[in-house]
Amino acid sequence: MEHPLMHAIVNRPDVDSLPPTEPITLPLIDDAAVRRARAVWVEVEPGLHVANTSFTFVGTVTDTGAGFATMDGAGRPRGTFVTLGAAKGALEECTPARSRPDDVAIARTSRARRSASARGNLAPAV
Repeated sequence: MEHPLMHAIVNRPDVDSLPPTEPITLPLIDDAAVRRARAVWVEVEPGLHVANTSFTFVGTVTDTGAGFATMDGAGRPRGTFVTLGAAKGALEECTPARSRPDDVAIARTSRARRSASARGNLAPAV
């Protein structure tokens, strides 16, 4: 009995007989935007907004009545802005990159230890 795919292989058209196609154009990606982690903003009380990413505390924005005062995740003032959006944007700009080398090393070490633990071995300490 002949395999069902054999018919498709034997009867496929010659590549030169296929009509030409247009080249595929992929959009350019802003590398800095990809590296920057996406902040999630929450208004925890009226006039106080806080933000986190998946790995760090971004900071706070406080409505002072005269503007929006910002403080980064390390507690350093980052300025006062006219709009809430500008204040949030300023804090997001100073957010560390998504794939910092120390985060990657920690993830690899954790993964190696879990894997070794599952096999009954101990992973070397790093």
